[in-house]
Amino acid sequence: MLTISEERITELLEKCNGYGSVIYPLIKDRLTGYREEDIAFAEEGLFFEEEYLLILKHIKQNQIPVERVVDIGCLFGFQSELFDGVEYIGVEALKVKFFNQEKSSVRYIRGVFPYVDVDLKNAVTISSMALGYFNEMVDEDEEKALDKIVEKLAECSRLYIKTTPELIERLKPLFKIHEELMNERVLQHSFFLFYFSNMEK
Repeated sequence: MLTISEERITELLEKCNGYGSVIYPLIKDRLTGYREEDIAFAEEGLFFEEEYLLILKHIKQNQIPVERVVDIGCLFGFQSELFDGVEYIGVEALKVKFFNQEKSSVRYIRGVFPYVDVDLKNAVTISSMALGYFNEMVDEDEEKALDKIVEKLAECSRLYIKTTPELIERLKPLFKIHEELMNERVLQHSFFLFYFSNMEK
């Protein structure tokens, strides 16, 4: 069971004002062994903090049972810090130093999704600003890449994804529940954070 409380999530969300990381002060003393260029802007933001906190808030408010989280495109996995009490599996294609890997509840799979062996049926799956943006890593043909991503994501019992409008529209027919948690526009681009599920509880 997730140990972070809804009150703590709300407190951290209220601090997300675009002027610095809310997680950095909590883990800065443990950011050892990273190259300067890897965490040069750590004080500004370690990952998509607001998105992960919104996901956690949604999980808590809807009493979604969580035993395992699969985080696709986790990069360094700094966000694993938020998932104490459950098994956290980060999936990342880049060769980076993973955070919290000494914890027995945290593990990482290095590889390109969907070409990794990971069970999405019995997990809460998360992908924030990863899938849909680096399709050439999946297949040189854009349409084939999206087909392969969608085919694998169809296995998810619960999916939180921040991605392109195109990938969102491809996913909608596959799930009974699709709930928009965030919609933002930056310059010419729209970014959506959605919750998808075929589970009632």
